[in-house]
Amino acid sequence: MLDKPAVELGKHLKGEEREPIETESLEHIPLVPVEQPKRKKRLGII
Repeated sequence: MLDKPAVELGKHLKGEEREPIETESLEHIPLVPVEQPKRKKRLGII
């Protein structure tokens, strides 16, 4: 489960940064910026 967001984030940001900040970034970047836009769009449609 954590491998998919980590890989996608690494591709979006930088393949080099996805290794050093794989765990730290996984908690702040993918959980906040990725879930916020998705939830806002879904709520707007509903």
